[in-house]
Amino acid sequence: EFRRVLFRSAVAGAVRAFTAVGYQVERDVSDWRLDARDADVQRILVDGWADAATEMAPQDARVFEAWRRRRHAHIDAGRSLITVGHDDLAAWPTDAVR
Repeated sequence: EFRRVLFRSAVAGAVRAFTAVGYQVERDVSDWRLDARDADVQRILVDGWADAATEMAPQDARVFEAWRRRRHAHIDAGRSLITVGHDDLAAWPTDAVR
């Protein structure tokens, strides 16, 4: 939940920045929901997250590798659901024709 709040705050900051320089902005929440049909994409995400975490904290590599194995087991069993927070954002100058 913390990551979702942090992400939404970052998007809100982008909206404020565009608005401050005279842009009109539209934003819509469009989270990506990956289920058993998306197993290949889930594996790519899990591997990327585990690799990034290991680069940031190599002393905890064993913990991240154990997490990766658990997540892969859930994916392989068709029991994994991943929701990736995502917002669509469009901005254009207020004097532009839309």
